[in-house]
Amino acid sequence: MYLNPLSGTYIMLVMRKSEFLIFSFSMSSLEQILMAEEHLTSLGTKHNHKTGINIKKSSLENVRDYHLTIVPSDWFTVDSSHQDGALARLLKSVNFSQFSSLEMAAGYSLLKFVSYTQRDIAPLLNQPSKFSLQTHMAIDSNTRRALELTKSLVGTDSKATLFGVMNNTATASGQRLLYSRLCAPSNDVDVVQKRLNVVDFFCMNRHLAEDIQKALKSCPDVERKMQKVATGAASLSDLHAIYSAIALYKYILLLLHDTYFNVNLQAIEELLMEDFSLLDDLYRELDTAVGKVESDHTVMKGYSNEADEIKEKLCKNMKQVDKLRDVYRVSLKIPRLTISNHKSFIRVVEIPLSQKNSLGWNQDFVFLESTKDKARYITLKLQELNAKWKALQEENEIIQRALSDDLCSQVTSHAESLKKLAVALAELDVSSSLAVLAVKRGYVKPIIGNQNEFLVKGGRHPVVDMLQPNSFVCNDCDLGKKNLWIITGPNMGGKSTFLRQNALIAILAQAGSFVPAQTAKIGVVDRLFARIGATDNLVQHQSTFMSEMLETAFILAQATEKSLVVVDEIGRGTSVLDGVSIAWAVIEHLHSSIRCRTLASTHYHQLGKLAHILPHVDCYHVTALHSKDRLSFTYKVNHGCDQKSFGIDVAKLAGVPITVEARAREILQVLEDKGNSLEVTLEEDKLVSESRKTQKGKESSNTSPFITTNDLQAENEITRVLLELNPELLTPKDALEIIYDLHLKAQCKSS
Repeated sequence: MYLNPLSGTYIMLVMRKSEFLIFSFSMSSLEQILMAEEHLTSLGTKHNHKTGINIKKSSLENVRDYHLTIVPSDWFTVDSSHQDGALARLLKSVNFSQFSSLEMAAGYSLLKFVSYTQRDIAPLLNQPSKFSLQTHMAIDSNTRRALELTKSLVGTDSKATLFGVMNNTATASGQRLLYSRLCAPSNDVDVVQKRLNVVDFFCMNRHLAEDIQKALKSCPDVERKMQKVATGAASLSDLHAIYSAIALYKYILLLLHDTYFNVNLQAIEELLMEDFSLLDDLYRELDTAVGKVESDHTVMKGYSNEADEIKEKLCKNMKQVDKLRDVYRVSLKIPRLTISNHKSFIRVVEIPLSQKNSLGWNQDFVFLESTKDKARYITLKLQELNAKWKALQEENEIIQRALSDDLCSQVTSHAESLKKLAVALAELDVSSSLAVLAVKRGYVKPIIGNQNEFLVKGGRHPVVDMLQPNSFVCNDCDLGKKNLWIITGPNMGGKSTFLRQNALIAILAQAGSFVPAQTAKIGVVDRLFARIGATDNLVQHQSTFMSEMLETAFILAQATEKSLVVVDEIGRGTSVLDGVSIAWAVIEHLHSSIRCRTLASTHYHQLGKLAHILPHVDCYHVTALHSKDRLSFTYKVNHGCDQKSFGIDVAKLAGVPITVEARAREILQVLEDKGNSLEVTLEEDKLVSESRKTQKGKESSNTSPFITTNDLQAENEITRVLLELNPELLTPKDALEIIYDLHLKAQCKSS
């Protein structure tokens, strides 16, 4: 179960497999996860019984950036006997009849936690609804991070993320809705199509979309205001905000009326089909009470006779104070005398400090205190007026509180309609803002279907294209019959950008947004995986290579035929032989066992042979121009496998010493002369000679600067022998014999 007390969201995540938990954690901005105390042993943690609740960082793999909250096990036992308190009110407000006993237990624990942490205040919750991961694109936390959906990999600039460049919403609720759609795009073709139709409608009526966006900028956060009403923390300003939201929706309906009825668009009709006439009475009531809030403490004049009478008495009291001030000015001959508000004495007489002696021994004025330039006094008459003022204020507060409570009660009685109003405003905000962006940036409406296809013409990376306008190089991607692309080419050539842009286009399309391309036809992606870049995980004692392999293993275990996988340089971080072997096997598995749409970049050009072996594999490369020792990138993806990675040229661009660059080119030439074989023999006199010079004669003449195949075989044989041993069963004599035997084998291999 997932619950957000601030917005009232209450959702049951339905999972068929425990692994889906990893996806669900990434679909919402979670802060805490509840776990029963009895499950602590599975995490190897200890619970502090003195505090009752223990919040600590979770150690679960693949899930980050949230806290695990350990609660008593009986919190998961449903007890409907509560008669009083927030928990009783929460239980009465929700209906668990459609849920299983386990689901009810999870939902009950959240209600218990909310009542415990909110100090017996019951927030306003939506009815719990089921949310199936089968109906949404599953995106795990590693993929979300690699694609920079909501957080940048470099720095803290949220604008350099997909959410950052797509968030042009005008309201807080619209921003939350867009965030949730990008983190969990829909898998339902009908749902996606309806969203796209609304965006398309606003694209064709751009001025209408801009007018709606302009109007929505003044829209309050209805969901948050409703929570304040429900918890008794609402002020008259909050009620005025709810009134403003209803008024704003009425205004937007007028804007839409003519255009909507002219086109009769079903998607818009469904968006506006909710009957908000039930809010008319509330609107009129709020209009007379708080339509124009002059103060956060009083309703409008004319709404309550009793309140108006108190206001008149308060005004009369203020006029009496002003008269008293004028009398004091004349009698004391101090024109700069004032009567000012005071925290302790309500109101006091103030005169310039320089004229303090003018009062002499006037017994009517009792000295209170002095400041840097003022002397303060109180008089009997002023005390009487202050006492009356205080009594009137207390009476006014009681009346205003009663009026406010009555208004809040009326608002609460319309809670369901107001929730729907908040949803409608958020939908309008997201759809109109996406339309304005689509027109401005030249995005197109994607075609969504259930076939396993992925055809993008002239695709662009939405973030890079926005940050570097008019300079981005468009590229095509067709994962149809050839649904696995192996992409080669130089570093900095644009391989990773190409991988990311296609993954982001899939997310945008299924989120209901237009996409940065000339045309796009996309079959629904059920799960999206991206393994791009890797770093050491020192806390988990994982090397870069181990981190990469864990991510790769997760992808191979979770991907389905309808998934989209983008992987960058599989097999790096280990030996070339191991790396090529791993990459080859992974690609074979993705192609033949999973059969999903895949984009895989690599520097192992040997993998290009798979295009001639596997029927659905094709090779592409990012092009680079090399002339006069200069390397320039075109960032264009073309058909075919590029045999060169231009690594030395990139190193030159990075500023490595000229001697290192020259030596690297010399060694590369020898390798290429040998057919790019991994075998380099000792007869490379020139290389050996140069290596001797570099080492200043310290290296033996029998030492090669390269690892040979013979060396690898010797290492493998020694490793095999050692692995077959059981040290605990060896006698000292046996150990000496084995060492002697290995020594002889090593001598034979080196001779």
